[in-house]
Amino acid sequence: MATKVNFTKQVYDKIPSNCPDRKGLIDLMEELFTCSDFWMVFDDSKPKFSKVPSKIPTRNVIELFTDDEGYENVVRSPLLQANKFQERIRTGRGTKKQPYQYRYKNGSTDWSVYKETVSIQWLDKTRPEVQQRIRIGTTGKAGETINASAMTKAQEMGSAFVFERALRYNKRWATWEKLKEDDVVRKTLDTIWKQCNVGTDRVTNDWYRNFHAQNKKLLEVVGSHNFTIFERDGRFMNFVTEYVKGHGWAAGGKKDNWNPADIWISTNKQKEWIKYLKDQTTVPRPGAHSSIETAVDIQLLQFNAIMRALFRKKEIWGISLKKVSKETAEWAEVNVHWDNDADKKLGFHQLKAMRFHYDSTNCDCGRKEDKNGTIQLATQDTKLNVKGAANNMYKFQIKANDSTKFSGLKYEPTDDTAGSARLGKATVEYVEDLFKKYGSRLKFSGSKDDYPQDAEEFLKQQDKWIHVIGRVKGHGVTIGTATELEAYNNILLIFNSQPYVSNSKLMQLAWLDSFFKVPGKDNRDKFLTDMVFIAQKMGLRYGPFGKLY
Repeated sequence: MATKVNFTKQVYDKIPSNCPDRKGLIDLMEELFTCSDFWMVFDDSKPKFSKVPSKIPTRNVIELFTDDEGYENVVRSPLLQANKFQERIRTGRGTKKQPYQYRYKNGSTDWSVYKETVSIQWLDKTRPEVQQRIRIGTTGKAGETINASAMTKAQEMGSAFVFERALRYNKRWATWEKLKEDDVVRKTLDTIWKQCNVGTDRVTNDWYRNFHAQNKKLLEVVGSHNFTIFERDGRFMNFVTEYVKGHGWAAGGKKDNWNPADIWISTNKQKEWIKYLKDQTTVPRPGAHSSIETAVDIQLLQFNAIMRALFRKKEIWGISLKKVSKETAEWAEVNVHWDNDADKKLGFHQLKAMRFHYDSTNCDCGRKEDKNGTIQLATQDTKLNVKGAANNMYKFQIKANDSTKFSGLKYEPTDDTAGSARLGKATVEYVEDLFKKYGSRLKFSGSKDDYPQDAEEFLKQQDKWIHVIGRVKGHGVTIGTATELEAYNNILLIFNSQPYVSNSKLMQLAWLDSFFKVPGKDNRDKFLTDMVFIAQKMGLRYGPFGKLY
């Protein structure tokens, strides 16, 4: 657990008394602490000195965390800039490069809640063979616990506000620093953060970078326009949310299962267009249902056709927002055009001709120990790899919708050719409908209640599940064990400590078993192709939107 600390007492006292140059290490850390007013320490850290060649486990690293701004100051500090990452190299047999005092390297972290880390290797001046590791990470927050849903709302409102300043009031900012220096922008964003109860009153630099990159790209693509309304929660969002739900056009009555737009920008004719949409599609069909195996409601097709026309005329744009971590954002228009063009505008004609193919699957049923010695399944998820015609790889992660309790599955792909960018979650109901579409009478249950929830129930079904594991393994799926029985026993063992994990793993195995029962490679490829489109909300049943990512 990470907590706010008094470093003099809680960190310095962690430095072993046998450290030959204890003062030198303290001086180093004090220089780093000047970079931020907020710090946390990972309480389980147990610093321990070792020889340079030794591999130091995580538990023996001093692990410190600060917010985004503090982290940026650390990375840019003269101390680290003067001692950038160096490798010990041999220039000839028996000849080594001279020892260095510090090193750091940006890299990913094992903790999903932390975004980036800097690793510092301290070498004792008096004894170069002795070292200590210090890992500094950013939490992305400024001292308080961040409310994730509130953060999402705040950043979407923030994007809408910045777009309005740029497009309606013709404001421009050359850099993200200039955006931050704008008094109106800074005060308004701080107010949004407070109103949304994000957990901090300060907008960190990573968000200013995001807003600037988003805005720069939007200005490039929008061209001439008459947009005057910019909203996250407003008249048009309320209209489409209730209208789609009332007509049964999206699974679960959720607007995002029709169109994932987070904000809407429109002209001052918005009210007129709402009336027009209602007039053209006002009478719901009895029993209208947006499942895969049934025909799409003709009124939905008409509604989407009008929305596409309004998008192309720059009357109403729905925009899906993904946080931008690079200097340049990307833009794509989805469900807007019939044919491709040169600007990443994928057309329906091209969608119809596209095919994705099964590549491989890893459903690891092996086991591992965590740092406390607790035995766990090797993974809680399944990785299903789907390959496109241009050898682009989509990697579906199939896992529990909630990793801390019994729940159904979720299906979320990443694009391996685009830096593992997440493409969106595939609507569960639509994925399950695919078994009916391509497997005739084939059924798959996504309900947790249809699978064992304790060891006793699982033992009664031993033969059944060993055969399921065997069939999946027979299709080339990596299961992480030498035999089906070993995989079964591992899942059985975990029922004693994390029954919801075992329950989910069985659901994943059942899903794979059903998938391989879909008759014919062509049908299975069509199945996976539909999954890719469902995840990205691409196709005639979905509304048009622009994606900033």
